[in-house]
Amino acid sequence: MAVPHERQVRPGGGQIRPTVTVDGLACATWSKRNRGRAVALTPFGELTDDVLAGIAAEEADIARFLGTGPAGSS
Repeated sequence: MAVPHERQVRPGGGQIRPTVTVDGLACATWSKRNRGRAVALTPFGELTDDVLAGIAAEEADIARFLGTGPAGSS
């Protein structure tokens, strides 16, 4: 994680935000939206198509595991 983004990952008070890592480096934080059916990303810079595809695959797998399905599905 680059020092300029440290406060985005560790805002203080012992908190650590959920983080997306690529090759061991933080590239974004994320949070759940729409009752856990969607993920909101806060990237630290531009993310490649490969990284975005990986995030989408992980999001779909977690939704499948939790039984929530993608946003807008029943």
